[in-house]
Amino acid sequence: MTELTISGNESSQRLDKFLKKYMDLAPQSFFYKMLRKKNITLNGKKASGSELLKEQDTVRLFLSDETIRSFQSGKTGRAALLNEGNSLDPRRILYEDKDVLIYNKESGLLVQKSAPEDVSLTEELLTYLIREGAVNPESLRAFRPSPVMRIDRNTSGIVLCGKTLTGLQILSEWIRERRIRKLYLAVTEGIPSSFGIIRCAVRKDHRRNTVHLRRLKEEEEPARGEELCMSSFRLIAKGHGYGLIEAELLSGKTHQIRAQLSLLGSPILRDVKYGSKSAVHGPDGYKGQLLHAWKVIFPKDLEGLPELCGRSFEAEPPEAFRNIMKQYFLLDGM
Repeated sequence: MTELTISGNESSQRLDKFLKKYMDLAPQSFFYKMLRKKNITLNGKKASGSELLKEQDTVRLFLSDETIRSFQSGKTGRAALLNEGNSLDPRRILYEDKDVLIYNKESGLLVQKSAPEDVSLTEELLTYLIREGAVNPESLRAFRPSPVMRIDRNTSGIVLCGKTLTGLQILSEWIRERRIRKLYLAVTEGIPSSFGIIRCAVRKDHRRNTVHLRRLKEEEEPARGEELCMSSFRLIAKGHGYGLIEAELLSGKTHQIRAQLSLLGSPILRDVKYGSKSAVHGPDGYKGQLLHAWKVIFPKDLEGLPELCGRSFEAEPPEAFRNIMKQYFLLDGM
């Protein structure tokens, strides 16, 4: 018999979801059969699997160790432990408490893997938390800390991460409800034709991994099969035919800022996918588009994570990005 005591990270989820994470190779029908036969119990009683777990609940598995191991892939947590050298850089951590971590991601790093051999911010986060003793491989079977927002591989800057289930759920809700302001810096080829709030209809081309936009009139709504895409743009500086733009996301669509600035006649410098005439690799060593997730602002009236209420965090752009700002706009930084 194996007895599992529910921790804070494992609470507030359904029992069947918890069991599936603990024995990830087992079919759902196995759990329901074991629950019916009382081979799996909750707090010593028969359970259906739909119960919401609470901290200090006890789940008992009247199963052999061999049966349990046969339904566990062994990948959760162990991969992060073996991923030597791939951990978060502590110097890039902008903020950390027991529930949340805010990180300044470097350009070129994926937030989540797109292929098994990839290294991503998600794995680096797990490795960091394991080394710090915040999680262990066994606890990762029930809950995996992870980023709650994505930015493109070649976009640098702020990524919010949930270290606990509470942090992950609350941050995800705030992002979904558009309660966190997210501001970006972009260097553009030329100056956009419009500023302020830009409303577009967007369609995604999955084959090419691009999006197609069309500008919407003030009262116009997207057509069937399209989605609404909105950003607010402000000119910070201009010089030598380039613009330094502050962009605020008002919706969260793929490649939103990149595609909208291209639509406005000023693609982001080195963003060849959306019309930049410059090479992806610049002579300064910077690879990819000149787009940086610069700032997040948390309103004062948020509930659930009081340490973040009313606060804002800024991520310094990469050195090559700052050098370009200085060269084109005589700015040392933001």
